[in-house]
Formats: sequence, C-alpha cells, structure tokens
Amino acid sequence: MTSAKNRVGSRLGTQFRGRLAAAYDARGHHQSDLVFAYSPRMEEDVILHSGLEYGHFLLVESDPSIRHTDYSPKARMVELAGTEVASLVDAEVVNRDGVVSWREVKYKNSLRNDDNQRLQLQTVIHRGAPHQWAANHQVFTEIEIYENPVRIRNWNRIVAWMAQARDFPLITERKKLLTIFGAKRSLNLADILALGDRSTAPLFAAAAFKLVQAATLDSDLDQAPLSLHSVFSRGER
Repeated sequence: MTSAKNRVGSRLGTQFRGRLAAAYDARGHHQSDLVFAYSPRMEEDVILHSGLEYGHFLLVESDPSIRHTDYSPKARMVELAGTEVASLVDAEVVNRDGVVSWREVKYKNSLRNDDNQRLQLQTVIHRGAPHQWAANHQVFTEIEIYENPVRIRNWNRIVAWMAQARDFPLITERKKLLTIFGAKRSLNLADILALGDRSTAPLFAAAAFKLVQAATLDSDLDQAPLSLHSVFSRGER
C-alpha cells in the first residue's frame, strides 16, 4: 500500500478510549462481552456488547440495502423514550429508501417478557419521532443472524480486510473498477487483485467490497466462500 490519507489524530484515539471506558463501566458487575470492531460502512470504530451483536454487525455490513447504521443509539433512545424502552434498541438501521428500523438483538432463549416496553416503543414509532421517517421495530435472534453462515463467515474476513485499508480513500481504485465494469460484465477476485501491484492489489479488493456494500456491484459472497474465484458483477439495482 503506497499512499494514505491523513491518519486519525491522538484526540480521536483519546475519545475512543473514553468510549471504551464508558462501555466497560456500563457493564457494572455483569460479565457481558465487549467486541471492538471497525465498520467499513460507517468508516468508524464501534463497540458491540455481545458476540451476537457482532454477528448482527456482520449482517448489517453485508447488506447492500442499508445506507446508514448507528450501532450505539442508546443515548438518543433514552432521551426519546426512557431507559426501559431504550434497552430494546441495539442498533438503528436506515435503508436506502429512507425507512428506519430500530433493531433489538437477543438470543432467542434469553428474550424476556418485554411486551410492555415493546408497546411503549411502538407508541414512540407511531408518534413519528425522532426523524419523521417511517420506522419499525425488529427483533434479531441467532436464527435470523446466522441463517446464512457463509455470508457471515465471508464478511468476518472482509471486514478485517477492509479495516486494514481504512486509512486509504480508495477513490482511484473505485474509479478504475467502475470503468472496467462499464465494459465487462464480471470479474473474479483474482482479476481484481491483478489490477494492482504487490502493495496496491489489496486496495482494489477493498474497493470492490466497498462497492458491494454500496449496492453498485453484485457478488456471490452470499452463496460461496470468499476465494480468488469469488465473482463480482455490475449491479442491477
């Protein structure tokens, strides 16, 4: 890799350490997991509060129908609806059509009888707050999250790959890929890597993954394990 955009300064690093400390403190005496990850979609570090939330994170990162995600909406939800209702919302997802989903992520066998809080959440949604967008509440358990294990395994690798390219804008690589895909129907990952030299080849792959996230390219990453034979094609969306 040859050139990088300006790296994050120490101030941002200090801010993230503060977020980590706050997340640890928020656990209290509970020993719930904390998972620290980089979100290529949002281009920022995120803190997830369980392995299941990490699985949901991979599901979201791999979904081209999603435009924006807030993996830490609790503070806004507390102001909006109170602590009990806010405890149901683990992520806010905005689709490309502007529809907002407030997602609850829990293991199926640990779903509590939270019907009263869910009713309050529906009331908040019906009031149209906070965005004046259509909103809905969704529950994601391990059944929905791991329905396609190939997809989750692939994006576990892809997110790590893209995290290594986080300091590179990938503008040149994306432009070159779009030009090539304007003339060719599809390329496999080996073809994409061959567009660069030893230092830049990984950036072309990261750019291709970014274009998949943006619904600009289609891929077979939901059907087959990530490999040099993985296929990328012009999106029909």
